[in-house]
Amino acid sequence: MVAVLGDQQQILFSGDHLWRSTKKSVIVASKAYCWWNWTEQLKSVERLLNLEVHWLLAGHGYAHQFMPGQWNKALEQILRHAERTTSTGQI
Repeated sequence: MVAVLGDQQQILFSGDHLWRSTKKSVIVASKAYCWWNWTEQLKSVERLLNLEVHWLLAGHGYAHQFMPGQWNKALEQILRHAERTTSTGQI
C-alpha cells in the first residue's frame, strides 16, 4: 500500500514485499521469502517504478528514506539482480 501525504511525500508500506538489508545497504525482494509467485512479485516491483517513494516502511526492520531519484535506482537494482540470478539459476 502506498500513502501519499501532501503533494510530495509518498510512503510505501511494503510488508514483506520489499525491505532494506542493513547488512548490504540495499533494498531487497527475495524469492526465498516469496511464498506465492516470484514472477508476479517482480511484476509488482516493476509497477512501483512509476512512483517516487520517499519512505519505505517494511514489515520487518527499519524505515528507510529515499532522496529524489534513489527509489527508481533501488528498484532497478532489484530487477537487474533478479534477472541475472534467475538466468543463472541462483535464486
